[in-house]
Amino acid sequence: MEAGLRIKINCVPMRGQNEGDILPIARLAETMPIDVRFIERMPTDGGSTLEKIPSAEILDILRQAYPDLAPDSRQRGFGPARYFTSEKLKGGIGLIDPISKRFCADCNRLRLTSQGFLKLCLHHGAGLDLRALLRRGASDADLETAIAQAVHQKPAQHCFGESKQGIQKMSQIGG
Repeated sequence: MEAGLRIKINCVPMRGQNEGDILPIARLAETMPIDVRFIERMPTDGGSTLEKIPSAEILDILRQAYPDLAPDSRQRGFGPARYFTSEKLKGGIGLIDPISKRFCADCNRLRLTSQGFLKLCLHHGAGLDLRALLRRGASDADLETAIAQAVHQKPAQHCFGESKQGIQKMSQIGG
């Protein structure tokens, strides 16, 4: 903060694990100009027994402490978070809710894995093996063309709850 960097803190509330931490974590935005974001747990690991807390429920919990919590129309980044503000907050509260409020139509995210695979969607097998292109000697122009073509093939929506073929765990993706 002293260097002027914008700080965002992410939290993934899970029923029976940390729902009691939602308000204490949100309170960080009362005393500091930071954005605290609550992310709905995504079913990326297949067999987990951890239960997500839907964003509507998180918002209800937050409104207990911040009854004036309202959507924040200011630009706070370029990602999928919906931001809220309150007179009590120096920072903002964000919700990232890929399950409850599927935001795929507005998604602008790509990820590059440590193996050089450009993922077009966090939870979809589609993508481009950049490492293979580089090892074959692709030029910068070749890479630019391949990436542009891949981006135009970005899936219309994620496939949470559907086939797991080609899907990686978050730890494998780098998320």
